[in-house]
Amino acid sequence: MDADEIHTPRLLLKQLQTNDAGTQDLEWFHHVWSNDQATQWSYHGPCKTREESQKWMAGVLPRNAMGSEAKIAVAVLCKLSGDTAAPHNSDDDWEAAGIITLLQTDFKLPTEEPPEPDSSSKNTAVKLGYLFHPASWGKGYATESLLEFLRVYQEESEARKRGVRVHICGNVHGDNVKSLRVMEKLGFEEVGRYKQEGRLPLREDTTKDTVVHFRMKH
Repeated sequence: MDADEIHTPRLLLKQLQTNDAGTQDLEWFHHVWSNDQATQWSYHGPCKTREESQKWMAGVLPRNAMGSEAKIAVAVLCKLSGDTAAPHNSDDDWEAAGIITLLQTDFKLPTEEPPEPDSSSKNTAVKLGYLFHPASWGKGYATESLLEFLRVYQEESEARKRGVRVHICGNVHGDNVKSLRVMEKLGFEEVGRYKQEGRLPLREDTTKDTVVHFRMKH
């Protein structure tokens, strides 16, 4: 993604480039991913230590992408002072409200046919992921940041990949009502549901959950 920073009326979206110990990027990532409530719908669960966050973060950083593989990670930042109109002087003026990722995927619903061999070079798919710290809930930060993030990504993709259609998809737990609404607000449509076995952080037993698969409308 070409844009290192994206601004919205209330937020700053900043690309994450490194998971090195002591960096602001790692601190922002760990702030969100270490929270139990923020990660309650993630099968990975919370990262209890910075070392765990380092390992998990490595999988989403662009510097670890292979070839033309898509890896994008963005910290959604809000002003610590609450004054969004005031200029920011340093990264210390901001707090991580959420993390957005966009990763290349070959995911298909169980009922879908695999792509035709000769069409693989003309189509690519990326999977949207996001989670937000509970301190930011109820403020519309998810919708505000994701709308602008997707707009910039799509504009850049159209300019860079002429003749190649980029599909944006995402999976949401069937009981995660708030996230289901966010996906609809972003312009995604439900294309199918499937069962996934696993254990969410706030559950003690292994369950088989319904996951809703969305794709961005074209």
